[in-house]
Amino acid sequence: ERCHADLDRIFVVPHADLFPEDLQAFSLARPHLLSAAIEERQAKLVILDPLTAFLGGDVDMHRANEVRPLMSKLVAIANTHNCAVIAIRHWTKTVGGRAAYRGQGNIDFLAAARSVLAIGESPEEEGLRVMAQSKNSLDTRGVSIAFTIKDTGLEWAGTSAMTADELSAAQPQRHTKPRQNAMEWLRDFLRGEPQQSALVFAAANAVGINQMALRRAKDALGVEAFKQRNAWWWRLPRTLADDGRYSIDDERINFHPDMRG
Repeated sequence: ERCHADLDRIFVVPHADLFPEDLQAFSLARPHLLSAAIEERQAKLVILDPLTAFLGGDVDMHRANEVRPLMSKLVAIANTHNCAVIAIRHWTKTVGGRAAYRGQGNIDFLAAARSVLAIGESPEEEGLRVMAQSKNSLDTRGVSIAFTIKDTGLEWAGTSAMTADELSAAQPQRHTKPRQNAMEWLRDFLRGEPQQSALVFAAANAVGINQMALRRAKDALGVEAFKQRNAWWWRLPRTLADDGRYSIDDERINFHPDMRG
């Protein structure tokens, strides 16, 4: 709804509605049921989210000899009905490594796919996600695409230079270092006396710290924002200041505890 999709063309089908009087949970061990559902809906796109939930209770997703037959059946269904299938897997908890080996389960999941996309949070900017192609059997790999997810829906944010392997290496250690670097820089920049917020933003930008990282560093340090002579200033809290004194007369400060400026 938030992305303004045509909801008449989207179906999320509960098992009981799709397969009445069938008490067994759907799995790829019975692919004819999925094939019948595609035929009934005349579906052009099928999404299995997550794929591992539909393997069946007796299938070990880490064993190639058990994964390969199920994926072969899924490929056959897609070919029979001339539809696309998106099979979603989650990242493993292992830190770093190539994107091809970061999906849960056996690598045969990847081997069966013609295209594999890796999606993760950007290590460079909080809230930004990147979709990078780690495999393409039909053509050269596509350009990585950036996007954000807001209350109003998904918004594309241009392209990214990050590869799938670089994105994999950044998961799940996403923002620790950029935020820590911003905090250290901001503490040093404000040490001794307050600075105008405009000057802080300009100086941070000059050393490669973006606004979002700077504001998060401000929150984490408890930096105080106040207005003086029609300009906003930032200062360290007294617990972080070197000597507890400020160069601006405190009696004339109109302090605001909010995070504007």
